[in-house]
Amino acid sequence: MRGEAKQPPKKHKWLKELLEHKHTPKSKTSPHAYKRNIMENIEITFNTILELFGALAVIGGGIKILVSLLNPYKEVTAKLKKHDELLTKDKEKMQEMDDALERIENEQKVQGKAIMALINHIITGNDKDKLKKTYQDMVNHYIEL
Repeated sequence: MRGEAKQPPKKHKWLKELLEHKHTPKSKTSPHAYKRNIMENIEITFNTILELFGALAVIGGGIKILVSLLNPYKEVTAKLKKHDELLTKDKEKMQEMDDALERIENEQKVQGKAIMALINHIITGNDKDKLKKTYQDMVNHYIEL
C-alpha cells in the first residue's frame, strides 16, 4: 500500500478526456462515438448551468419573500415613530392649555374679589380701604401676566 501512488480524483474525467483526446486514424473510438461523447458532455454541462440558474431563481424568490415579510415591520415601526411624535406634540399642547386655564382661573378669582368689594361698597358705602386693596391686587395680577 505504501509503494502505490495516489491517483487524482476522477471528478472531471470527461473534461480531461475531451481536452486530451485527439482523433487519429489509430484511435480506438469511431468519430461518431467521439462526437456523441462530446454531445453528452455538453448536455451535462448545459443541464448543470440550468440547475445553477434554477437554484439562483429559488434563492432570489426566498429573499423576496423574506423582504415582503419584513416590510410590515418597517411600516409599523415608521407609524409608531410618527405616532410618538404626534403624542409628544399633543402633550405640549395640553400643557399649554392647562397653563392657559390656570391663568384664566386666577383672573376670575381676582375679578370675583373685585366684584365682591364693589358690591360690599355699594351696600355699606364706606369700605374704601377694601376697594383700594382689591384695586392694588388687580394691578399686581395683571402686571405679572
